[in-house]
Formats: sequence, structure tokens, C-alpha cells
Amino acid sequence: MFRGIKELYMEACGNYKQVINQEIKCKKAELLNSIAKEVLENLGLKIEICRGVNQQGIDIIARDKENKKIGVELKAYNCLEAIKDRHIQQINRFIEKEDLYQVILLTTTDKNEIKENVKPQIRIVYYKELEKLSRTKFQKELDYIREHSV
Repeated sequence: MFRGIKELYMEACGNYKQVINQEIKCKKAELLNSIAKEVLENLGLKIEICRGVNQQGIDIIARDKENKKIGVELKAYNCLEAIKDRHIQQINRFIEKEDLYQVILLTTTDKNEIKENVKPQIRIVYYKELEKLSRTKFQKELDYIREHSV
């Protein structure tokens, strides 16, 4: 059995080299952004601001039915990447800095390496739930995001 992808590549075809491809990263982010817009509408949220890939701050700001300010952070991760403590710490900063009532973290992974407590204001929507919320309308796009790493 192989201990990792590098060992598998060495056996199959030589050196493994991960390529950081900004084009793939941007495409994945745009796809998840499109999916998120529909999912958020299905959750009864009205989108106010959608930030671009290179803009700072929470990715989407929306309002719920009580007009509370909801932040949405998008993580277009492949199936092997994980949500980690640093993501929760980043969201905690967004809650304070942008005065958010709640943050929804939408991600295309089901992996979780969170060790610290997650505040009740943070809702993490992992892949399985995202797939259901999108009503499998975006399965091709979700598959692309999950199958490509950057």
C-alpha cells in the first residue's frame, strides 16, 4: 500500500509535482459562488454583497428574514482538503470586524480537523449537506471542485 500521493506517483510515473494553478482556483471559486447564490436563496437569505476572489473580507453578506446580517464564507476545496482551526479563527475575526449575526461556512469537503470549539454563530455546511441544499442541480460543478486541487 502507498503512504501518500508522492509515493504513488513515484511508483506509477516518476516525480510528483503539485502545480499551483490560479486559473483552476478562480474557476472553483466562481463555481462555488454560483452554487452558493442559489443555496442561500433556498435558505431564505437575500444577498447584499458578493466579493471577488481577490477581495478581502467575508465572501458574501446577506440578510435573513429578520434583516440580520449573515456572512457566508466559501471554501472550494477538493475532497481531500479539510476545514481547520485557522478557518474558524478567520471566521471569528469576520464576525467581529463585519458585525455579523451569524456566519455560514459553505464548503465542498466533508473533512474536518477542527479541534477548538466552534461558536454557535457559526454554521458549517459540509459537502453532503451542500449537495442536498443544491438539490443536486449543480452535481457536475461540485464534482469539478472536489476533483481538482490547487
